Amino acid sequence: MRIEFVAIDLDGDGIDELLVLNDLVAAGTYFESLRVYTEAEILCFAQVDAGLQLAWRSPLLDASARDLLVDRSAPNTIRYAVASRDRAKLLGAAGQWRVLWVK
Repeated sequence: MRIEFVAIDLDGDGIDELLVLNDLVAAGTYFESLRVYTEAEILCFAQVDAGLQLAWRSPLLDASARDLLVDRSAPNTIRYAVASRDRAKLLGAAGQWRVLWVK
């Protein structure tokens, strides 16, 4: 299992929230142990008392994701991007990469 995450203070309260990139696996048809990542989502966890609680989740992306970026370069705006590989190029090294901006 591969997990990508970023700790960042999203609401300016001095406490980092945890963003987790969650790749969702399609069930293997012929090989039970084959993992094919078909969708992804971003999960945001905020600290509540002594633990973490799910604060929000992004809509499902129609692609798997390999990396997560939080862009705060514009004032009062936070954008999220994920790096995704073209799922049509599942095998071989000639796949195309793309950046998906998440609302």
